[in-house]
Amino acid sequence: MRMAHMHKPNWVHWHKPDWHAMGTRLSHVAHDPRFWAGLALTILLGAMILATIFSKYSGGATPVVPIYPYVP
Repeated sequence: MRMAHMHKPNWVHWHKPDWHAMGTRLSHVAHDPRFWAGLALTILLGAMILATIFSKYSGGATPVVPIYPYVP
């Protein structure tokens, strides 16, 4: 007769993280090229937003007054 193995159910201590499963998942995520592409896009977007926020507003562009040959 085979003995059944008693494994811990998944719901026991659900408030404690499973560090092995979390490490395995992070390893898979870190080796996925889509993760690095998404991280690069997020950093670039954040840099553009920060540059927009901290750039000085110059009051708008000065209008160019047309001179003689180009005046209608």
